[in-house]
Amino acid sequence: NTGCWLWIGYLRSDGYGELSVGGKVQRAHVFSYQSFTGPVPFQLCVLHTCDMRCCVNPEHLYAGTKQNNADDCNARDRRPRGVDHGSTKLTEAQVIAIRVDKRFQRIIAKEYGVQQMTISHIKRRITWGHVP
Repeated sequence: NTGCWLWIGYLRSDGYGELSVGGKVQRAHVFSYQSFTGPVPFQLCVLHTCDMRCCVNPEHLYAGTKQNNADDCNARDRRPRGVDHGSTKLTEAQVIAIRVDKRFQRIIAKEYGVQQMTISHIKRRITWGHVP
């Protein structure tokens, strides 16, 4: 048992609990933090020490900056990448094909409907680094 208190109400598509309080929609973990700990300090977010978005255990919640949240997300490898990223135009198979393609980058880019810089980043593994 991790000690998480799992929200059993409405869950958003991103996994966070949500409820309506006084006609205002609020995330469940934020409501829990405010109920047990107090107001969220100005310009801070409510973050989880656990890796469970629907957890509302106040012992698993703390106030932190957006940078703290981004750093935590990176440390836990939770950033969407590749085909899981919502704005990608390419598949992993296409990325593999691009890496071995010897033609000029601008020609490859035109074929795939992306910018030449996208091809450059793929070939230099600045992006899609998780693809072999």
